[in-house]
Amino acid sequence: VRVLLIGIGVLCVILGFIGLAVPLMPGFVFFGIAVICLSSASPTLRRKLASYPKVGRFLQELEDTRDSNSNYASAQRSALLCAC
Repeated sequence: VRVLLIGIGVLCVILGFIGLAVPLMPGFVFFGIAVICLSSASPTLRRKLASYPKVGRFLQELEDTRDSNSNYASAQRSALLCAC
């Protein structure tokens, strides 16, 4: 599962950079999915990503949402399915 999450995360980073260059492709959505996948795959990557202010805030909001909402796992699966 970790390899799959890392693979999807890397693919989303690539698609995010392509999306920044192509006007009709939403790059930031792919960056968000990449952050979710990569931070779920590895605690080391989670700490490294959380050290960036905006990404750290995004991850904190996700954790707060997960704590208050038991449907986090289904939302994460939906994000993974949308990435494919």
